[in-house]
Amino acid sequence: MGKGVSKQFALKSLINIKIFFALWFLIAVFGAFVGGLTYYWPKYKARQMFDLATKRIDELIFFMEKQRRSVVELARSVYMQDLMSFEVGGGGITKQQTKKMQSFLKEYQASFGYSQIFLINLEGRFVFSTMEDLIGKNIKDEAYKGSLITQSFEFIRMTLTSDNSDFAYDAIVKKEALFITMPVSFQGKLRGFLAVQVSNEKMQKELHNYEGLGKSGEYVIASLDKNQYAFVLAPRLSPDLAFTTRPLSENLDLPIEKAIMGYQGYGVERGYRDEYIVAAWKYVPQFNWGLVAKINYDELMFYAYILRYIIYGFIPLAIILMALLIFKMVRHAQMREMQRTKEKQK
Repeated sequence: MGKGVSKQFALKSLINIKIFFALWFLIAVFGAFVGGLTYYWPKYKARQMFDLATKRIDELIFFMEKQRRSVVELARSVYMQDLMSFEVGGGGITKQQTKKMQSFLKEYQASFGYSQIFLINLEGRFVFSTMEDLIGKNIKDEAYKGSLITQSFEFIRMTLTSDNSDFAYDAIVKKEALFITMPVSFQGKLRGFLAVQVSNEKMQKELHNYEGLGKSGEYVIASLDKNQYAFVLAPRLSPDLAFTTRPLSENLDLPIEKAIMGYQGYGVERGYRDEYIVAAWKYVPQFNWGLVAKINYDELMFYAYILRYIIYGFIPLAIILMALLIFKMVRHAQMREMQRTKEKQK
């Protein structure tokens, strides 16, 4: 009977040892899984950031192209040509024509969400403006020199093509703005210029869609200004940075610096807030902007961290408890064996 008990004890011990090593094997497998997750998950999300950045750029270009086409349509409208025909003919614009044009442009402004509309003749005089105090003034006046509209005016006079201005502070509307300026022709000749201010609110709406970016995700947009760069729009996490400037680092350390210099890519980087981010960066040649889509690394890896803590913390603790249980079982079996041996000797 003693041999039978010994065999039973040995079998139980072997089973307990197998269970013990099986648990450790599972720990190793889960550990490898978490390690792989920690390594590959940021790369996968960075690729997603790149796709998001590309999508946002495509949407922005589509939005601006839609705005540009509406300006072309306005520049070629019968109302605009009639207005410029009176201006060129020297007959002047009657109050009735002005009222008719105001009504027409107000409707156009409301339909396409323009902030302001300006009509300028070849000499630079404001023939019409939704900012009525500008009518009759000249864009070449000292107060307006260097404005975005003045720059587009000079550019179109030389090229006879449309122009999208930078998104920057403008001396005419006295705030940050982006203008689409178009030549206005009548009877095959250049007669003037139409300038439209794109709605800042609409641009913000296009660029501030944070779907897929979590709580810490945002789009960072900047433009190059000599040896420094300026934030074009207010980042989600740092709204005070709008239109502020920072010097370019020598090695282009930040994703936004790489973007404005024409590079594109994605990965785990240090962000402008000096924290690790998973980011993608692209250059937008249509606006001379650099765009970065990013999410904080800690937010992205939050659940992976929890899983890792469970595996490397709670499960080893469970293994220790299991080992103590096995030890207790073995000790109990040994005590029973010793008790039976004593009973036999009696």
